[in-house]
Amino acid sequence: MNKNKDYQLKYYEKDHAYLDYQDTHFVNHVVDHTIKKAGLMKRDKILEIGAGSGRFTIPLLKKRFHITALELSKHMAERLKKAARPYLGRLSVVNKDLFSVSKKWDKEFDVILGFHILHHIDDLKSCFQSLHCMLKPEGQLIFTEPNILNPLYYVQLLVEKDMTWQGEKGYVNLRKMYLKKLMQKAGFKNIRFTRYGVLPSFLANNRLGAWIEPKLEKLPFPPMKLYLCIQAQK
Repeated sequence: MNKNKDYQLKYYEKDHAYLDYQDTHFVNHVVDHTIKKAGLMKRDKILEIGAGSGRFTIPLLKKRFHITALELSKHMAERLKKAARPYLGRLSVVNKDLFSVSKKWDKEFDVILGFHILHHIDDLKSCFQSLHCMLKPEGQLIFTEPNILNPLYYVQLLVEKDMTWQGEKGYVNLRKMYLKKLMQKAGFKNIRFTRYGVLPSFLANNRLGAWIEPKLEKLPFPPMKLYLCIQAQK
């Protein structure tokens, strides 16, 4: 096991309240944006990688989507099962490594998605190859990641005691041209990048923030947007 993967596993064997599902504007905004951008349909067979304890999985389940949730950490997978108990009829939790299931799930899914997970994966080249393998023909990939051009993420690293550079250093891989090159080599097409979100969660999750954020998003300052939406098609 490489050092970073070992670090990530140890980190996620601890309880982190901010990773648990909460019905907030921030969470709903990210999930709704994903649904709209991907054009998700109830009949889609959906894989979420790095599902964690369900921060973004549960809102999808509440909207009656069926999800296969892939999670490397046994601790987080168990927390997800517990949190999503009312929705288990629409959820399958798989506690495995991405690379160990890619051949088993060859051409299995209509959509593969993830939230703030790619920057935790060291080998993105193999990651995109595996994801391409698991998608059905014309299947779709969609991820939300930090927009590394926004300085707030680096401020957060300094002030948030639960975050470290060791755990988040994959930020440096979230460069559009770098990601596009890897995705093209894996066989993806129609690769698109868009930025959205303006207010950090502690501001967005109050009534005023939830009201003003959609208006601020229309302003033409893409480098200051918080999130990078990555889309591609097989």
